[in-house]
Amino acid sequence: RRCRCTTFVSTTNTSIDYEHTCHCSTIRSVGMSSSLSLKQQCCIWDQYKYAFYRKFREPKLYHYAAQGEWDLIPKRCKTHPKEANFVHSYPPKDTSLHRLVKTSSCRTCDDATKAQIYKFRQDAVQALLRTCSPAVCNTKDTFQRLPLHWACMDLPSNCSVSASDGSDGGCFHCDNQSIVLLLLERSPQSLREVDVEKRTPVHYLVARNNRISVQLLIAMVSKYPQVLIARDAVGETLEDIVKARVDEIENADEVLAVLQDPQLLASCSS
Repeated sequence: RRCRCTTFVSTTNTSIDYEHTCHCSTIRSVGMSSSLSLKQQCCIWDQYKYAFYRKFREPKLYHYAAQGEWDLIPKRCKTHPKEANFVHSYPPKDTSLHRLVKTSSCRTCDDATKAQIYKFRQDAVQALLRTCSPAVCNTKDTFQRLPLHWACMDLPSNCSVSASDGSDGGCFHCDNQSIVLLLLERSPQSLREVDVEKRTPVHYLVARNNRISVQLLIAMVSKYPQVLIARDAVGETLEDIVKARVDEIENADEVLAVLQDPQLLASCSS
């Protein structure tokens, strides 16, 4: 981050008292070395400001979500509920919910450990959704992405526990698929929102996963059929993305069958 200074006043050769205007604010600092250039002094001051912000303004709930300390989140939501509505002032300008759903899962752990990790995450999401205001689910970060966008990017389907109804897609109770359903239930209009790449959450569902739950895909498309014909920034539809990844997606034929379903396509124009 670089400041654009417009004014500068030096009082001594070794110590300065300067006031300058940069793109973010007007600030005053005392005692910086005059051997540093003005831009260096500004950047150092910005680093101090950011460190101060993280130390004293960033709540513990946000830290827990970002660092993977998900088992501490439910209790923190009860004792400090206001922290659930926190929006970071620095890029990516996201919320605790963003951080929670986009933190990478442990794919090298054994099945028992992964199940426990996913359970911690699911419990944390439920606690946040019970505590935060409805606006948090609709808060966009610097990339114009909602929590649902990020949740759809990491859907592990290799859990040893199968879904309760015997369907495909791995464990609906301990992985991110259940988190996606929780977010959908809280904010179904999130399916209509696009990010800087003009992609909806469903675009990321088919673009970032090697095995796509047909049950989850149908649930999302049924709520917003127009997504079947929605194009991203490069002009690709869901079907285009799947066809381009046909060798990567394990159940590509099943996914294409859903995207080409006549009834769903007919509802797009209704």
